[in-house]
Amino acid sequence: MDKHARGLSHLTHLLAALILTLTGLSPARAGVYDDCAAWWHFDYDANSNRLAETGEIRDQRDWGTAAAKGSTGRHAAFSYGPLGTPAWTNDVASAAGGDRYGGMSMAFAALTNGSALCWPDTFWVTNFVLKGSATIVTRFRWDGFAVNSSNPGWIYNNGLSWNEKIGWMFGVRDDNRLGMYVGQENVKLTSASVTTGIWYEAAAVLTDNGGSDTVEFYLWTTNATLVYQKVASVSVTNGASTSVGTIIGAEATATGYSSGNALKAFKGSINHIAVWNRALSYA
Repeated sequence: MDKHARGLSHLTHLLAALILTLTGLSPARAGVYDDCAAWWHFDYDANSNRLAETGEIRDQRDWGTAAAKGSTGRHAAFSYGPLGTPAWTNDVASAAGGDRYGGMSMAFAALTNGSALCWPDTFWVTNFVLKGSATIVTRFRWDGFAVNSSNPGWIYNNGLSWNEKIGWMFGVRDDNRLGMYVGQENVKLTSASVTTGIWYEAAAVLTDNGGSDTVEFYLWTTNATLVYQKVASVSVTNGASTSVGTIIGAEATATGYSSGNALKAFKGSINHIAVWNRALSYA
């Protein structure tokens, strides 16, 4: 059987160490990755051409076979970038000592031109958004702002619609902080900054309590320090734009050098991303 087709239970065991570290879950919850809503770990260069082609960017929950994607997976529908798609890289490190997934990551090498326009590396999952309480866990290395510090480096756009005040984005804010936009609200981890060229484990937990909503940030740095911060007075709405879907690598996709939300692009490498449609907790 293909390693990816049978890999979920095996990789759940490996990934459990990361989520236990980040969120303090008890050993009884070690199978927490079994019920994630989507899980991409970037280690499948099927044709060894170093390009992360759309067919290679798959949701581990229903990976499928080498010949066909699983029918229920949240797989990439489209990918974009200066090379046509992001690239694979062998650069990866684990700040918390977790599995490195074949020693590969996805490189997001957003380019800018002399007119300060940006061509981001992105992929787009069109059939998927999270609504209400949610959790995101990732491992990333940030290489600096794609354009300038006025434009954040968004890793994950979950159906954000500014005018409707729904959805959220996660990434590196314009002040080098791990942060989010939740609807129109700006929240961030103020007690630690993100340094370029360093690998981090990170998580954010959004809890929709029907009024007293919260966002919790976890950042594990390479000196084995876990930084945690809880932000209250946030409106986590039970809504996200299905027309936006899920975009990884920037706030918006682009097919060439562009302005606007394409400027808000992540530049660096990502080893894996997992998301849940619930708030993981200590309990």
